[in-house]
Amino acid sequence: MCNTPVISSDNISSKEIISHKENGYLVDNDNYSDAIKWIYENLNKNIKEINILKSKKFTLKEISSQYIRLYSEILKKNYEL
Repeated sequence: MCNTPVISSDNISSKEIISHKENGYLVDNDNYSDAIKWIYENLNKNIKEINILKSKKFTLKEISSQYIRLYSEILKKNYEL
């Protein structure tokens, strides 16, 4: 979210936020040397490209829509009991 490419393990939930080799690097099998090389090569990546994911997934409208869907599902399940 700070417009800086990041390195993260490929087996955790950050995969929802990080798009591999777009706004960060997802490390597979602890191969951090490739990740560091990619980060070094992409440190000056165009900030507009990095912001694309943030603008689509993390807007106030999108987050509130996700909460409304979640609460609706919970309420629906409770009424079915």
